[in-house]
Amino acid sequence: MSKEKKDLAEEFFQLSRVLLSIAQCDNYLSGEEIKLILANISKNGNMTKEQEVILEDDINNPKDVLELLPGIESETAKATLILQMSLIPLSDKYVDKREKETVYKILDNLKFDEKVKEKAREFITVAADLSEALAKYI
Repeated sequence: MSKEKKDLAEEFFQLSRVLLSIAQCDNYLSGEEIKLILANISKNGNMTKEQEVILEDDINNPKDVLELLPGIESETAKATLILQMSLIPLSDKYVDKREKETVYKILDNLKFDEKVKEKAREFITVAADLSEALAKYI
């Protein structure tokens, strides 16, 4: 990673940890999911050594998303989380029931615009239905 980038802000690091937790909830961490998470990290700065150790521990010992949510406080980070967590389950071409339930759990516990959260619920529901219908072709 380039030296010009600032250290990854703690809030966006927490967001990456939540995305990792979503990706792991179906007991399968795909290369596509990892790429999205790493792209999020790269876009938002460099990880510190301490953050690298924490992320490595998260990979080996998945965390509950609700334990990680309190670290995401700004409206910008919450909006980014909603967008990214809508994409993570689709990245491996199939939205597992556990991924959908995890996204719902986050939306139920995230303090944010209710209209936006409802749209996110609709999106993940449609994405899950579509991925199931396409599963036999992909």
